[in-house]
Amino acid sequence: MAFPLDLLPCPASGDVILVPRGLVHARLTPADRRELIEQLQALDLREDALTCLSG
Repeated sequence: MAFPLDLLPCPASGDVILVPRGLVHARLTPADRRELIEQLQALDLREDALTCLSG
């Protein structure tokens, strides 16, 4: 069963992540959403960084 997805943009990098539709807007307050975006910005999710983690 496929769920509709929304994009959550990262303003700093321009990258986006997919989240189930309504999750961010329905369950997070604006302050929570800002905090989530800040935490995502702090992560290094580049392909070369993930390759290092996987061995």
